[in-house]
Amino acid sequence: MIRALAAALAATALLAAPASAVRLVVDRTGGFAGVRDHLVLRADGTAWRTDRTAARAELDRADTAHLRRALRAARFATLRPTYAPEGPVADAFEYRFRHRGHEVTVVDAVTAMPKRLRALLDTASAALSAGAPAR
Repeated sequence: MIRALAAALAATALLAAPASAVRLVVDRTGGFAGVRDHLVLRADGTAWRTDRTAARAELDRADTAHLRRALRAARFATLRPTYAPEGPVADAFEYRFRHRGHEVTVVDAVTAMPKRLRALLDTASAALSAGAPAR
């Protein structure tokens, strides 16, 4: 409980920082286990993730650079606000991306999305997981 509160406070403090300090925020929820993960990419080149147990880990420079490239290639402002399947999907993950005032929500089970968004989704997913982003 205390760890979860600490993570929530840290995330709140980070989001209260000037908008120019944060480049990307990703929240991943859902799945069979009820995942709730959080990823922040800052303008200073640092990035960290927090999982539902409030365990926080900083991404290394190579992983952060990969995430920044995927974000740039996604041309985020040109994406639709939502990419979701027509009907319900059991145990899917939902990702909420926020970048420069734009928000995009993606359900990972959807197949109809631009390749550039799929690349960002895959990179963020890998960064939110225990392993490093796939290259």
